[in-house]
Amino acid sequence: MLTHKAEMRIFLVWIITFTAYALSYTTFGASIAVIASYFKLSSIETGTLASSLPLGFLATLAGGFLSDRFGKNQSLLLGLRYVR
Repeated sequence: MLTHKAEMRIFLVWIITFTAYALSYTTFGASIAVIASYFKLSSIETGTLASSLPLGFLATLAGGFLSDRFGKNQSLLLGLRYVR
């Protein structure tokens, strides 16, 4: 059973994470038209770009788990391997 203090910490971390996600998505949503016109993206490419933002947030969760399990250097090398 978690103490009240631990529950409050978990709740605050959740609120901060959700707020950061909402702010980044709002900023991205407002600038997607400018990005699409600058890079001359089609509507499909623009939609793919917009859909990739939540995947980036999920990738940070996986990256944190891999870093804890295998170490920072190994997870960094694994990530750099797929950048090509």
